[in-house]
Amino acid sequence: DNKASEISLGNIFAQPLKLDSLSTLTTWKKTDNKTEVNIEKLAFANADTSGQLSGKFSKQNKAAGVLDLKSNFSGLNAADIHRYIPIKAGEELRDWLKTSLKSGRAENIALDLKGNLAEFPFASEKEGLFRISAKIVNADLDYAQRWPKVEKIYGDFLLNGKRLEIRASDGVIANGKIQQ
Repeated sequence: DNKASEISLGNIFAQPLKLDSLSTLTTWKKTDNKTEVNIEKLAFANADTSGQLSGKFSKQNKAAGVLDLKSNFSGLNAADIHRYIPIKAGEELRDWLKTSLKSGRAENIALDLKGNLAEFPFASEKEGLFRISAKIVNADLDYAQRWPKVEKIYGDFLLNGKRLEIRASDGVIANGKIQQ
């Protein structure tokens, strides 16, 4: 158990993760050429969100390693989502999320990451799985310059591999109501 800490994972996230609390049940085994980590449960909370994760990581020699991770977050302000996207997902995606998601929340966030990290981001599900899903609550999206803004969005967010999908069940675009 730990309180008020900061974790720097410079090869995974662009910014250090600030945590108000962290507790984990983790085991690891290291031999001359192999490292194995088993996270039975890791719970965390900070000013942005709270959640838990579990998974396994194994690495031989200097290889990137293989990860099988599942995580759930309670919610996150839309304007903060870009800080939680891994570096290897691409600066372009993180920048787009930072400038395009103006307000609102993502709720019931689920993250699945499974595969050889040397292949991340995975071109297909045969190579690995990278999926983030969430419920969108009252979000504003400024998709691109010279495109109409979509406001008061309620719906589903899915980032699956290299595909981003937003399915709005309710919202407003150019003063017109979106309903499904």
